[in-house]
Amino acid sequence: MMKYKRRYNRGKGMALVIILALVMAIVVIGLGFIVRGDTELLCGQNMEQAADMDYLAESGLEHAKGLIMYPQDLATEYFTGATVQQLVSGDDYYDVSVTKLSELNWQITSLGYRQISGNRTAQNSLTANLRLDPAIAFWSGTSVSLSPVMSITGDVYCNGVLTNSGSINGDCFADLPIGGTGTITGQKKDKTALDINKPAIDYNRLITNPLKETIPSPLNNKNLPLSSSTEVCYISGDLEIKSNVIINGCLAVDGNLIVTGVSNVITAKKNVPAIYVSGNLIIKKNAGLDCNGLVFVDGRIEIPIYDRAVKVTGSLFTDEGIRHLVADDSNSGNNGDGVINGNCAWVAGKVHGAINFDGDGDFIDIGFPMPAITNRITVAAWIKVTAFDKTYQAIVTKGDTRWRLQRYSDTDHIEFACTGVTGGDIHGSRNVNDGQWHHIAGVYDGIDNRIFLYVDGVEEVNQFANGNISTNSAPVYIGENYEEPGRYFNGQIDEVRVYSKALTQAQIQTIAAETDDLVGYWSMDWGDCSLVITAAPTKAAIYDWPSGSKNRWSPAAGAFYKSITRNP
Repeated sequence: MMKYKRRYNRGKGMALVIILALVMAIVVIGLGFIVRGDTELLCGQNMEQAADMDYLAESGLEHAKGLIMYPQDLATEYFTGATVQQLVSGDDYYDVSVTKLSELNWQITSLGYRQISGNRTAQNSLTANLRLDPAIAFWSGTSVSLSPVMSITGDVYCNGVLTNSGSINGDCFADLPIGGTGTITGQKKDKTALDINKPAIDYNRLITNPLKETIPSPLNNKNLPLSSSTEVCYISGDLEIKSNVIINGCLAVDGNLIVTGVSNVITAKKNVPAIYVSGNLIIKKNAGLDCNGLVFVDGRIEIPIYDRAVKVTGSLFTDEGIRHLVADDSNSGNNGDGVINGNCAWVAGKVHGAINFDGDGDFIDIGFPMPAITNRITVAAWIKVTAFDKTYQAIVTKGDTRWRLQRYSDTDHIEFACTGVTGGDIHGSRNVNDGQWHHIAGVYDGIDNRIFLYVDGVEEVNQFANGNISTNSAPVYIGENYEEPGRYFNGQIDEVRVYSKALTQAQIQTIAAETDDLVGYWSMDWGDCSLVITAAPTKAAIYDWPSGSKNRWSPAAGAFYKSITRNP
């Protein structure tokens, strides 16, 4: 009986152990489910928190991008960063800092974080490299030719045909194809690919600014404005800037702006252009201008191809393009600077530089600078013919009813003619259509009643002639005839001179030494000069007034991130 009882108790104990083991297994499994659920919940919360921090950091990048493109509402030129920024109220913040790498390249670091009771419980940091692109450095409202001395960093827009002989470090938007022998490091695109409007500004709008002061002309050795609070210095009429003129603010000119001297610096104040000109911006030989900000010219820019320095850091806009000038070095006071038309090219000449005329629209317009010459004249030039392909091809002319040095009819010879003079038409027999340099000179002496033609210092022909040369209102052209259009020269021209006296053969052979009675001298030299334009959107950003309403305008039409990296 006792043995049986012990066996029974042992069985009950085993059952109890089994039950306890089952209970423990259930508890362990249940705890596992609970722990895994807590872990999954915690992971889900961490993922959501990480996503929030990413969003905050990305928001900081976009915040900085917007203010770099449009800095008008800032007190400083550009955005440098901000701390403890929020998208909505709560515990989530971001800090952003900006480093300017160049005028077009920026580095942005953005830190998104959650801060509770002064402790950061989560954070994420991103660093991005931002480029402003497109960013307009130079904008022309018409077809334009850029000279070899032009250097542009930034994008170029041309509402017409662009011929580039300079250097462009950026994209070009123009009628395709884009011509010229210069360099373009960016893409060549049709002008319709650029979505940017020129700023809507004008003289009358600028002078409504109450912080303004009027200025006289000319300006020389001046620091302006007189009051540090002035934003706009203005003049109604033409303005001449000589030398050592410093302007901190907007220069508004209702007329032409003519720069004749050096060491002139104009720096825009916040949200206004550096220069606004309703007429033309004219840079003379031996002149210099340094601008920081937006330069806006309603007319055209006239700039010599020799001995001057112009720098624009910001953006340069012109409605009528650029006209390159061949300076009149005669010192006669006749103001005979010539305006280059067409696609003239700059080449090595007989004496230093020369101009190449392609025979299709290229010429230099001297205007009507010299006094009426009626009884004594000398017209001389070096020429190198590429092709005589037009009848009476022009070299140097004052129309067809006064005087002209040109090709004789359809021959390979030279003609000099003075209308109104009896016997005043003379032509030689030497072939100059040989691709070589030749010096040609026509001389009329109304006192001694003779007309002469010289080629390479040798008298080709002379004859009796008398009377006064006719007068007309035609401008002097080099490479074309105002009164008989289409007689474009095809070749190179150098060292053009016009005298109000009759030079002798000996004087022609040493013509460079002859300065008396020199009424016009165009050396055709180019170089020893620069026109440097650098796109700087934060300097050129302004308020403008399209349709009369205030608007933020910038030459930066877009921006993109070159790279974005996550910081450890």
